[in-house]
Amino acid sequence: ARPYATFEHVGLNNGPNVNNTMYGTFFGGDSDMKELRHGWDYQWSAYVGYNGSHQSYSGVDIYQNGGNIGLTGAWFKGNFFTALTANVGASIADESTMFGSEDIPMVMGGVAAKTGYNIQLAKGKFIIQPNYLMSYTFVQSINYKSASGAHINGKSLNGIQIAPGLKLIGNLKGGWQPYASIRMVWNTIDKTRYTAEDIALPQMSVAPYFQYGLGLQKR
Repeated sequence: ARPYATFEHVGLNNGPNVNNTMYGTFFGGDSDMKELRHGWDYQWSAYVGYNGSHQSYSGVDIYQNGGNIGLTGAWFKGNFFTALTANVGASIADESTMFGSEDIPMVMGGVAAKTGYNIQLAKGKFIIQPNYLMSYTFVQSINYKSASGAHINGKSLNGIQIAPGLKLIGNLKGGWQPYASIRMVWNTIDKTRYTAEDIALPQMSVAPYFQYGLGLQKR
């Protein structure tokens, strides 16, 4: 079981700044580590997750709740690792505006790959990990009628995210690992395409931003 929470303040091109809080828990299981040829090891995992979030901007509040299911494969060789995951899910957003409340169902899916290398210092007590994350996300909101009475139609969002980063990890007694991380997040092909009563709404996309993190995990 892996609970998580993320707090973001994200600027949108052609749009407002959005305060975004995400939270949830993943439940899953790992296979035994399998030895491959040429010094490689392999492990696969399956998981399900609950995902919730809250966005607020310009007098609008959105609460989202949903879930997903996915598979992950990871390959290791020495201090090098690479992993690939794919999942599908669905959620519903409860949006409150000056006109009232409206529900927006959504389906989504995606794949992501992460690669990194662990540089061990002080006999493994301290690790510097440069890493690279790249993902593709598909989101389709089901057409709905807004609280103001307009029929909203949206084309599917096909977003690609590129995020190089650096993680600093400590190895303490008992398997505890405090860590700090930083990454630059760049989104592309992520402009929204929505119409209200066949009138095109302004396209918005996520401006590049830096993401910082602190955490504690246990091996």
